[in-house]
Amino acid sequence: MDPNSLGITEWQQVSKLLLSLWMTVIFVIIFAANMLLAHNVIPSLVESKHIPLSWEKIRRPLYIVAIISFAVALFFFSGVIRNASFLKTFWPDYWI
Repeated sequence: MDPNSLGITEWQQVSKLLLSLWMTVIFVIIFAANMLLAHNVIPSLVESKHIPLSWEKIRRPLYIVAIISFAVALFFFSGVIRNASFLKTFWPDYWI
């Protein structure tokens, strides 16, 4: 594969692919952080009396943000799959 032989359209497709890939990673991290807080950290700290019981109210919005983040991550991951098909044009063995 010679990167100099790629035209502007191929580089634009690479850019779309990388943007979708990075957005997937970002939203998966947001999902994981919210799930960790809502499902593990807050209940543990409330049970050990390190934070007041009123913090339990924060769990529901964190779960909602986590579900939305996961859905958005799936959307961007479908963009990765959709945009990855052009790789065959200049790199026939891209599953290596």
